[in-house]
Amino acid sequence: MKNRNAYIVKDSKTYLYAEEAKFKLADEADLNILFVVIPRVTNNRLKERMEELISPEEWDKVCWFLTLSNGTDFLEMKHRKMNELTRNFKKVREYFYHFIDNVRMKRRARQYRPCKFAVSTHKNTHENLAALLQPEELVLVDSGHRVFRRISKKSGFIDYSERVINRSRLDRILFRLSGFKVFNRKKTSLFTIYGDEIETRHRIIRNEFDRQKHKLKSKKTGDLVFWISTPIYQMASGVVIDDYIEYIRASIELRQIGPGQLVYVPHPGKQTDEEIQLISERLSCKVDQRDIPVEMKVASYEDLPRMC
Repeated sequence: MKNRNAYIVKDSKTYLYAEEAKFKLADEADLNILFVVIPRVTNNRLKERMEELISPEEWDKVCWFLTLSNGTDFLEMKHRKMNELTRNFKKVREYFYHFIDNVRMKRRARQYRPCKFAVSTHKNTHENLAALLQPEELVLVDSGHRVFRRISKKSGFIDYSERVINRSRLDRILFRLSGFKVFNRKKTSLFTIYGDEIETRHRIIRNEFDRQKHKLKSKKTGDLVFWISTPIYQMASGVVIDDYIEYIRASIELRQIGPGQLVYVPHPGKQTDEEIQLISERLSCKVDQRDIPVEMKVASYEDLPRMC
């Protein structure tokens, strides 16, 4: 019987890391099963964007799991003003959704367990599914430097209980009632680009983007130039978008970048469609506005850009 490996993703970044983990950890004969676990209700076309991103032929099976929990309404709750009764009602409802998701995950996991390893993010629903798949090893992928704060100084392992203890009594009770599982931390590894910075007892697997490097080796260098945006007009006082556009124009003239060679890559979340359109028109450049990591954008072109 072939070994099964599970990869649990929630967005384009974690999908990129899952691809890298598969390239580095899976054997050629393994069955590789992708689980896309995302909220049923979002306000950012997440399901459509993931469908555009995922290559089904890269996986032996692609399983979609749309959760009731972690929807837009709950995630935006901390940014809204509301009375305590309404806030507590939303918390209770959210943990009820967690309970239902847990029951559904148990049914789904029975079809695919046990696994040789499961690759997952740090989100509670994703780790719960990973534990239910009964892997020999859990491999957690990066969620940025936030992972540093989740490592207990006492145990040396990632420990969520310290965060839960600091919450209200209601939060602690609801968290226990949700029934979410946490996999054995001694059998949990970290697949990370921060291997030199983390102090932990977890086994460190270095993410060196081997898959991207492998893909790029076979490509030749073309004429395109990528301008990866840093919208300083959004970050510094006294700077407007006109200044930013002129800065880009002066740079491309200095480097003798010809018409049609420039590809502008907007900053996700910091630029509006109107601003991106203005930059495109003023500079007569192409725009790559796909909602995927920059590394995947570069690798997806037929030729490598001659400059970024």
